[in-house]
Amino acid sequence: YQPDHMDFILDFLSKHRFDMVMLSVHYFTGRPVHKRASWDGLSTAEGTRKYLETVLDGVRMCERVKGSCDRVFDVLGHLDFVKRYTQRFFGEFDVMTHKDLVDEILQACLAADLIPEINTSTLRQNLNETMPGPAVVKCYAELGGKSMSIGSDSHKSDHVGSNLDHAAKMLQDAGINHLAVFRDRTRENASID
Repeated sequence: YQPDHMDFILDFLSKHRFDMVMLSVHYFTGRPVHKRASWDGLSTAEGTRKYLETVLDGVRMCERVKGSCDRVFDVLGHLDFVKRYTQRFFGEFDVMTHKDLVDEILQACLAADLIPEINTSTLRQNLNETMPGPAVVKCYAELGGKSMSIGSDSHKSDHVGSNLDHAAKMLQDAGINHLAVFRDRTRENASID
């Protein structure tokens, strides 16, 4: 999600075919989350809030666009991606301090028909939970979410599919029994077995 380039992105998406299109946020207030200098002058809490506000802005954009055409994005990738970097730079993360924003993001996802993803890549890295973690998944279920997507965010072939069983169990523990799967931009809900 790059607000200054959305016209280009939306035009590109309209001219090509995909199975699934993911909305993911890697910036906050124009700063790349993964660069340490982007955090200068910000506490973990301040940066996390700014990041989540950017995610909310992106999801609300999906909701607005959905009102005038078909769904532009299918999946919201790694909702709390920011925690990877607050852990790396500050040795801590706490997304649920901002539960008000998390709930707004999840409600906007439901309104926009945007499925949140559970991204398992952090289990291969320096965090002990997925993005998002169990607390956010539970909130989504409580708000009426019926299915989520799971991705391993693999940048190497030996990481493809890693920890998907962990994420599936987390979904079931939260009361979500379906995976959202896509083909040619059509979503089906597959039962988690």
